[in-house]
Amino acid sequence: MMEKGKPPMKADILLRAVAVAALVLTANTALSEDIAPVSEGAGAEDGYVDPGLKTRGRCKDHPGRPRWMMEHPIEFMWRAELASEFRSVQRAEAVSEAGTCDCDMLYPDWNVYRAEIEAMWNEVSTESKWDWDDETRERFNATRDRMNDYSRPLLPMVTRLCSGLE
Repeated sequence: MMEKGKPPMKADILLRAVAVAALVLTANTALSEDIAPVSEGAGAEDGYVDPGLKTRGRCKDHPGRPRWMMEHPIEFMWRAELASEFRSVQRAEAVSEAGTCDCDMLYPDWNVYRAEIEAMWNEVSTESKWDWDDETRERFNATRDRMNDYSRPLLPMVTRLCSGLE
């Protein structure tokens, strides 16, 4: 071991690096096993609160995004990205059909859409993004782009109709 005041020896540095790598690998594996499956996770009943609620300036009585929609291991964060795009489509569709905007359209109860969102995730992949082949990557991009192409042109209208909402 290293004595106080002396520079670390190569063996000490190597031992520390191995220990840190083992900790990171163990934590990452445990996290993946805990939340990787689509069907796990709960909502506000377990104390989770969408961080976006803290900065939301309006419709504070409406629900935030549930845990199952937002929290995923890093290799499954593609799910949160698709869920966000899905949310944009739902918002744009509701506002454009109604020609008006209200809190229910902006901040719906996402548990209503859970089965639909999870089906979309499962159509793209049930695997970690790190295990994707080119076909899966293309399927993800096509799904995201399709939703983006639908909601993007409606964004100015949604912004205009929803800007005065308190």
